[in-house]
Amino acid sequence: MKKLLGVSVLFISLLAMAGCGGDGGGGASSTNSEVISTLKQGGYELEQRDSEAMAYYTGKMLETKYGVDAKLEALYVGYIEQARWIELLVFKSVAGADSYVAALKEENEEGKLVHQDDAAVVVTFSQETIDLFK
Repeated sequence: MKKLLGVSVLFISLLAMAGCGGDGGGGASSTNSEVISTLKQGGYELEQRDSEAMAYYTGKMLETKYGVDAKLEALYVGYIEQARWIELLVFKSVAGADSYVAALKEENEEGKLVHQDDAAVVVTFSQETIDLFK
């Protein structure tokens, strides 16, 4: 169990390095479903992370790395045949998603692309993935 958790934590950290915000109200369940549907239609296999992984991500990435104080509703990692990946963060509020996107833009990491749909944020390095939402 510790080894699996360690691998999961390492993977999430690596994705974040290669590649969420405050409470302002507003639900994200329908947007979440639409974004998930779009990604699956684009060929992605999505894995939803559990509450322990979300708590780790919130502490290490959102709060510590980006200085974002927000709550996550859901966290997914998606792949297309291990060639492309995404992170999908669904915040409990649009304000939280806005804060995370602003922090990512401030970070300005080369090649990192972001799509926001209300409280849902997709992070990737694939323009082809971003184009799924056009």
